[in-house]
Amino acid sequence: MEDIRDIHGLVPISSWFEILRYCMIVFFIVLFSILIFQYLKSRKFKKTMPQKSAEELAFEALREAKSLMSTEQSRDFAFRLSTILRCYIEARYSISATSETTEEFLERMSRGKESELNAYSNLLKNFLLHCDIAKFARAKLSFPELSDLYDSAWQFVEASKPKEVLKEEMT
Repeated sequence: MEDIRDIHGLVPISSWFEILRYCMIVFFIVLFSILIFQYLKSRKFKKTMPQKSAEELAFEALREAKSLMSTEQSRDFAFRLSTILRCYIEARYSISATSETTEEFLERMSRGKESELNAYSNLLKNFLLHCDIAKFARAKLSFPELSDLYDSAWQFVEASKPKEVLKEEMT
């Protein structure tokens, strides 16, 4: 009879307040863990790639746009080149170029607000007006005209590079 023991007494049940307290502790630990995980994930796992300059992005986009250079796609080609140059101007000079019409943009340039950009006003004006002819007059441009349009876009980006970039390329 020594093997048989008497039953234990009643196990006390915790109060609701104590149960709620433990649940809140677990909840906040889980919430805090999720927040830490999200923070570390966004900070640690982002690949830090060097930022490309506006010129590099424009040259890459121009190379890609060259595939559209055909008389059948002259309108799309002109749209693409115009967008590339306008985005380049926004990135390089921090001025709004994509949200304005060609006339509005050229008029603002002629008023002298964009003094650094004024040095390239003739090149830019000819380019944008030829793009508008292809885009809105739906004129089919010949291959030499498309090539000239492409070359003038390339020349504009090349000519308007910051001086530091030009010095780095020379060394």
